[in-house]
Amino acid sequence: MNPGDMLDSRAFRTNTPKSIQLMQKYILQPLTPVLNRFVNSTFRTSQAAGVDMVELAINEAYSNGDRGYFTMLKKDEPDSIVLDEEIQQKIWVQAAKWAKITANNSPVKRNLDLDR
Repeated sequence: MNPGDMLDSRAFRTNTPKSIQLMQKYILQPLTPVLNRFVNSTFRTSQAAGVDMVELAINEAYSNGDRGYFTMLKKDEPDSIVLDEEIQQKIWVQAAKWAKITANNSPVKRNLDLDR
């Protein structure tokens, strides 16, 4: 699910330059209604994104067995890059390296060459 662009995300408050923190807090958040109307309709709060995540998880209207990708609550197509299995593999391997996971310390060995 693409939850939208969450302007109150912790990503804007932690380990980011002060200029980005200030821009997010004093420019982007207050201008969210204007941005949604004229620029991008996916700017929203983390709370609104959380509500949609729960809606997708438990509402029977979305639990008919279909699988797929959603942008907010609308059925959508993901970016083509996320469907590229070679790129998926590279991301999994790199994430395992960052987490210091190897074939010797993980029960997950299938389809992952963790020691590459």
